[in-house]
Amino acid sequence: MKNYSYEEVLTIKDRCYQIIKKYLGNEYLQVFKYYKGDLLPLINTKCRKDMTAGDKDGVQWDFNKKIYRIIESKRTNEIQKSSQDRLLKFETSIQISNYQVEVYKIIGDPPFETSTIINMANDKIQTVNHNQLIDFLNI
Repeated sequence: MKNYSYEEVLTIKDRCYQIIKKYLGNEYLQVFKYYKGDLLPLINTKCRKDMTAGDKDGVQWDFNKKIYRIIESKRTNEIQKSSQDRLLKFETSIQISNYQVEVYKIIGDPPFETSTIINMANDKIQTVNHNQLIDFLNI
């Protein structure tokens, strides 16, 4: 597969969303956005309902600085589910020997000119511009 630039990826994703919305409707678009992977739909439709199953938008592992970072990303108008927040809060208790474990939720819309970073361990909220977000993601 070709190595696409960030801008190309955003354009391709947007075109896919528009095609789905135009030809299949908003309901199909919502299902497509929610069930990104192949395993999550199976768990959410066939398994017990008294547990949480979800995917992560990103995991960063800086083996030099000994930092393991879990990131969940949401768009500004996306529904924030309490079950997902409970899972993120739970993940703040993960301990990895000799590592600092960090859990964040980042709220923003591509190309992320402005974003909100929420530290799930202490609920600290920080609003950042695009370059500050890149700095944050560079650990």
